Amino acid sequence: MVSSRKISRACEENVLFIALTGDSAPHFTTIADFVATMSPYIVPIFREVLAVCYAEGLIGKRMFAVDGCKISSNCSKEWSGSKAVEHLQEKAKKIREWLSAHEERIGVSGKAVKSNITDSQSAKMPGSHGVIQGYNGLATVDDKHQVVVDAQAFADGISLPSARICRRH
Repeated sequence: MVSSRKISRACEENVLFIALTGDSAPHFTTIADFVATMSPYIVPIFREVLAVCYAEGLIGKRMFAVDGCKISSNCSKEWSGSKAVEHLQEKAKKIREWLSAHEERIGVSGKAVKSNITDSQSAKMPGSHGVIQGYNGLATVDDKHQVVVDAQAFADGISLPSARICRRH
């Protein structure tokens, strides 16, 4: 579950989520902000978990499986709707503000990557059900106990990540 709105709803309806949040039911914007600001802290924690798994013999040293999937971004539905003049003027204002605050992104092919105002880091990409606005998620798993040893999300052309095992020295 990657949508902050779905997670927020689950915090109100799903017993496991209610227990994990202490029945606090955070708003979806709080969850989205948490995810956006926690990325510098997730990688070190992930490495520590891998170090423990490796020390406990849970990670094999042979074959790794790499798999990927398309992940739709959580784009706002406010950007679709009627042709009312006030609504379009609000959209135009938001677009002007966004353009002044963001630089053009260049993809691996050297061409400009199309951006979405609601989720500017996502990209349009072909998927099994047509073109989606989203990310390409990849996970690398070891053969012994299927421990995830690497996971990444990309919004443009990608190359497969190499498996990264964290070892204690």
